[in-house]
Amino acid sequence: MLQAYIEAARMTWLLEPKYYDRLMQVASRQLSDKDAARAARTDKLEKIQAVNARRGVKLDGTTTITVSEGVAIQVIAGPIFPHADSVGDISSPEPANVDRLSADFDTAINDPLVKSILLYFDSPGGAAAGINELAGKIRAARGIKPVEAYVMGDGCSAAYWLASATDRITVDATAIVGSVGVLVSWLDTTAADEMDGVKFEILTNTKSSEKYIDPTTEAGKSNIVSRLDDIAAVFFDAVAGNRGIDVAVIEAWKGNVFVGARAIENQMVDAVGSFENVFNRLKSRGNTIMSEEKAEYTAPVISNIAELADQYPRLAEQIQTEAVIAERQRIMSIMSLSEPGFDDLIQSAIADGISAGDTALQLISEKKSRGVTLQQIQDEGDAARIAPHSDGTQSAAHTPKAWAENFWQARGNI
Repeated sequence: MLQAYIEAARMTWLLEPKYYDRLMQVASRQLSDKDAARAARTDKLEKIQAVNARRGVKLDGTTTITVSEGVAIQVIAGPIFPHADSVGDISSPEPANVDRLSADFDTAINDPLVKSILLYFDSPGGAAAGINELAGKIRAARGIKPVEAYVMGDGCSAAYWLASATDRITVDATAIVGSVGVLVSWLDTTAADEMDGVKFEILTNTKSSEKYIDPTTEAGKSNIVSRLDDIAAVFFDAVAGNRGIDVAVIEAWKGNVFVGARAIENQMVDAVGSFENVFNRLKSRGNTIMSEEKAEYTAPVISNIAELADQYPRLAEQIQTEAVIAERQRIMSIMSLSEPGFDDLIQSAIADGISAGDTALQLISEKKSRGVTLQQIQDEGDAARIAPHSDGTQSAAHTPKAWAENFWQARGNI
């Protein structure tokens, strides 16, 4: 069994599941498979570095950052590891690791020639260790220099945690972001060991009975999930604080991923756009720091339904559907107030967009002006007062007309 597989199985991951499966498969195979994986990874990294290379020269003392016209571009590609280790070695020729990313980021922050920083992501996430600290460092830099994120391919899990710490997240229309959650696995060799006549046991001291957790038991699984929940709570709270959203919004994502505009609808990112546009905006801003109150990095101002449909098509469709339902209910409520001799009032209320409650008030007022008394209304059965049902349903007495009559009576106007 490869040591890389054993190490990977022991780690806690903030990683998009499909990539996690692929990583574990590669870790369990022979060297030829590792070489193939490294070759594929090299091709992807070279494409990303080609984009970076167009943007100037490498920043002195770094391996992940180039600088052009005052904008430092840090590439975060592939799985992210705490250090350069055996697991990273099977995944890429230059695995992204927290130590290197953090040191390079510090260099960019402290370099007076760097006016702003652009984090360029194409990463499915990575190991949990070190991500919270690095994200905190990125968040703290907001008050020093402008820091933005751009996602070309994947910006998932640990990578998304880092991106969320920036001032603004822009993604390609086909970029995949999210996968906010924690996972871990274990290698169950029980059956194989039995076939080989091997029995493996671990003993702990009496007062440390939970030092070793057996993941093959339900109690062990429950204990491990509890630990994952604790890490996830830190993850959720950090993203919520970074993005200025409620934790409930993140929980509603359920660890899912979203593409481009769908990520905007789910409050994961700020805009869909191109790398060139983000770079040019940062270049023009220089080192102007955006305050928390400025609206530059909020969603664009929408002035009509056409613009809303263009920016947020699903939201526009939902609003239009709800508006149609609400208007239908308003008209039906007004029509329910209709009585002989008051047709003009009813039709006018419908045409003018008046609510059913206000229409009921107008109807009572018009009746009063015609000499109709409350007693007459009651004799007609219009003002029957029935208490709400115990099951919470609304009775006839709580229609807009009944409410208006109660209102007028309370004010002594009838």
